[in-house]
Amino acid sequence: TDDTAAFQAALDSTTYKEIYVPPGTYKITGTLYNTVAGKKLFGPGPAAGIAELKFRLASASAASADVSVDGNTIYTKTAPGPVGIWCQKECRFFDLTFSGADFTQSTEATLVRFDKTIIEGTSDEADMDSSLDNCNFDGYKKSASSNDQVGAIYYHGRNIEVTGCSFTGDGTSIIVDFPNQLSADQSYTNPNQGGFYGHRKNRIYNNLFHIGAGARAIHLTGRVANRGLQILGNM
Repeated sequence: TDDTAAFQAALDSTTYKEIYVPPGTYKITGTLYNTVAGKKLFGPGPAAGIAELKFRLASASAASADVSVDGNTIYTKTAPGPVGIWCQKECRFFDLTFSGADFTQSTEATLVRFDKTIIEGTSDEADMDSSLDNCNFDGYKKSASSNDQVGAIYYHGRNIEVTGCSFTGDGTSIIVDFPNQLSADQSYTNPNQGGFYGHRKNRIYNNLFHIGAGARAIHLTGRVANRGLQILGNM
C-alpha cells in the first residue's frame, strides 16, 4: 500500500505533535512536507523492531516549497531533485530508517532536507531547532553532478543535531549549508545576495559512516561564517 497520504496527514496535524511509527516498511511515493513546528516522529527502537520509510519517488521533477511569512509567500525554494522529507519547521526524528533504495529516476535525490533562511525585515529566523537521533540511512546514491544539495541529509539552518545515526550509501551522507540572510526580493538560489549568518549550535557527533569509495561523509558548503559547528566522535 501507499502510505504517503497517511504520513502527510500526520505531519499536517496541529493536534498531535508526537507521531509513533510502528515496526514495518512504509512506502512513500511523494515528498513529505513538515510545516508544523514541534513535530516528533519516532520508531520503536532497535530492540522492538524497525520502522522503515522507503521512498519510491516516480517523478524526476524537483521538489519545491513556498516560503511564507505572516501568511504571504515570499519566494519558492526548489531543490535540485526529489526530496523524501522536507522540513521547514522544528522536527525531530528518533529510531527511524530512511531508505532511498527504491528511488526510480535520477540519482539527484535527498532523503531528508532541513531548510530555513533568515528573511530580512520579517519575523522569520534561521533556527531549525531540529534533530535526528539513532536513525539509519541507506540506499542514497552519488550525485551525478556532485551537487552540493544532494545527499542523505541536507540542512540549511541553525540549531540542528545529528547523533547516533548510521549511514550506508554511495553518496554524500550529511551536507551542511551555511545559511544566508535574504531580503524578500532576493533569490534564494543566489548565494552572493544578502549577508551571511553562518552556523549556531549545529552538532554532528557519534555517527557511523559505511560509505562507498569516493563518497563524502560530511560536506560543508555555502558562505562560511562559523558561529558554532561541532563535529566529533564520528567513525
